[in-house]
Amino acid sequence: MDEQAIDALEAKLKRLKSALEDLGDGSEIEEMLLWIHQRGYTTQLDHFFITGITESLTQQVASAKHLKEILVGGGRAIIGES
Repeated sequence: MDEQAIDALEAKLKRLKSALEDLGDGSEIEEMLLWIHQRGYTTQLDHFFITGITESLTQQVASAKHLKEILVGGGRAIIGES
């Protein structure tokens, strides 16, 4: 691979690292855990929406974790590391 392609791949991996670090911060979810116990927080429609988004995001994060494991494992295999 030429140096330009390696530089482009490095930039993409750094963006991925940054995105994963941002995603890893659960402080906003901790805050939501306080909100949901406040009286009158949600209507049935709000509950449906928040529950659906929560379930979908949980599945997507699990998929992202699995893909990261494949990416790192494949990278290690390329250089002959276990």
